[in-house]
Amino acid sequence: MGFPFAKQMIISPKAAAKAGAYTAGIAYIFCALVVLMAPQVAMTLTEWLMHIVNVDVLLQNIQMTTIGFIAGLVQVMIYTYVAFWIFAVIYNKGTK
Repeated sequence: MGFPFAKQMIISPKAAAKAGAYTAGIAYIFCALVVLMAPQVAMTLTEWLMHIVNVDVLLQNIQMTTIGFIAGLVQVMIYTYVAFWIFAVIYNKGTK
């Protein structure tokens, strides 16, 4: 229950989507830097995240490439853009 004189907050789907995509892109770049600079730390974090022991067996032959980095960055930003846009639209419908 809000204040009776308060205006309904409307989220711009485009602004929310862009903010989310940029944030996810920054997090992706940070993650890639951790993989490059501290691969064992990245493996441990992945094990914890995926609830798997010995994730190195699954990721034995995986190497980070420039094309893979760019493709992953574009994917994560697109998926996040769409997710935040959908969130804003649903949120706005729920405030009516």
